[in-house]
Amino acid sequence: MENVFKQLSDIRIKKLIKKHGYTGFGVYNAMLQDMYNNDNCMTVDSEFLASEYEVLQQTIESILNDFNLFENSNGTYSSCLIAEILEKKNMKSSKARESIMVRWNKQREKLYERNTNVYERNTNVYERNTNVYERNTNVYENPENDPKNITTKQMCEGSTVQEANNDNAQNSFIAENHTKENKVKSKKPPISQREQDFINQTNQFVQYDKSMLDNFINYWCEKNPAGDKMKFEMQKTFEISKRLITWHNRETQNTFAQKQKSVFNRESDFN
Repeated sequence: MENVFKQLSDIRIKKLIKKHGYTGFGVYNAMLQDMYNNDNCMTVDSEFLASEYEVLQQTIESILNDFNLFENSNGTYSSCLIAEILEKKNMKSSKARESIMVRWNKQREKLYERNTNVYERNTNVYERNTNVYERNTNVYENPENDPKNITTKQMCEGSTVQEANNDNAQNSFIAENHTKENKVKSKKPPISQREQDFINQTNQFVQYDKSMLDNFINYWCEKNPAGDKMKFEMQKTFEISKRLITWHNRETQNTFAQKQKSVFNRESDFN
């Protein structure tokens, strides 16, 4: 808009409007637009432009040459006004690029700024402790008067007494435990309970005949004259399962022998 006002105040534009009217002024601005889009350079074909802008060819040639508004260089036209506008545009673009680069560089410096702090090295030197302590060179005439020897002697005597006390206490503890063990060993269940336990254990062997088990129990539960022990308790070893096997084999053999004897007797009677 500012450029339009400048044009209207230009005496050349006033002459153009007076001769060709505002139609000519419009054609002039259309030519400026083409030059701006083509970097201030336009090769003119007056016949083509007249057809495009719908004016007479003489009008195109008059606008280009009669008002000193364009510069002609071998048929290529340019405009001082367009040159000024493009220069300002380029300056703005250049300043804008510079501003962007400055802003970008500042941001990059913040991102990649290195910590260049230098810390002073501690060079303190600490003095070494060179104190020398005097050695105790006291000499005692009588070793018994030496506090260390007296203390050692007392400790040894005390240790001997303590060891003797410990031995007596330990012997007393062993004797007491031995007495308790003997009491535990001597304390047995009553004979009736022991007999019932034997019966219960024997009856668990159900693979044998009940009558055989009863005979086995009656035999081994027989009591001694004092009545405090049973026959099985007076054996050096007694394992019920193995004793039952022996008992069963013996009864089987006796049964077979009795059968053989009975057969033999019948045959004798027959003869």
